[in-house]
Amino acid sequence: LDQAQDAARGAPIVAAGIDAPLTWNAAGARAVDDRLRSQLKELKMPNSGGTVNQVNMAIWITRIHDWWSARLNGDKRIDKQVPVNTNIDDECNAYYTPGRPSLNFFKSSRRCSDTGRPGVGAHEYGHFVVDMIVPATTGGLHEGWGDIGSMFLLGTPIIGEGFLKKRNPSWIRHGENTYQYNSGDEVHDQGQAWMGFAWKLRKALIAATDAARGAATRAIPLPMTPAPTTAM
Repeated sequence: LDQAQDAARGAPIVAAGIDAPLTWNAAGARAVDDRLRSQLKELKMPNSGGTVNQVNMAIWITRIHDWWSARLNGDKRIDKQVPVNTNIDDECNAYYTPGRPSLNFFKSSRRCSDTGRPGVGAHEYGHFVVDMIVPATTGGLHEGWGDIGSMFLLGTPIIGEGFLKKRNPSWIRHGENTYQYNSGDEVHDQGQAWMGFAWKLRKALIAATDAARGAATRAIPLPMTPAPTTAM
């Protein structure tokens, strides 16, 4: 299982240069699935896409937890087990349940890939973090914080690359957006104002430093925590 986890940590994500964006590599993801299935077969675990998704999400939810924990000074309020359900018999969505927290990801369909992938998982876990730290946060800020965690963990402004099948673009949101906040818009749209600002600030901080400091800025991109406000 350790070897399967190592495979899942590396192959789906490729980088080209010290500050280059990371991108979802669909071929690499399939290779990881194949390697995971091989490892799981040796462990006499069910050889199914659902099981692979469970392993992938166990790895990536742990990684986004550790990312947030480092930036929240080890705040123990997020050190809780959160049930993660994968391969749910539905399509084109994932969701977080407040109150009794859980993370839920849908299976692959004709229109969409399975949603148990790193960027989507990181986004949904962001909802849990915000609920634990600043439970009054609602709407667009909630969505924006989920996207910020996803972008900063993976080092890419793309949310959900490869999510949409046979579509160009295949992603669902992007940090390099020009969205202007409108109080009547849907909350995922509203979140683009906050996540877009955060991504562009991160990018500017990296550009304003030399190569070594740029790497450090990428590692700790924005030392901030959710603020107790619902204003955009």
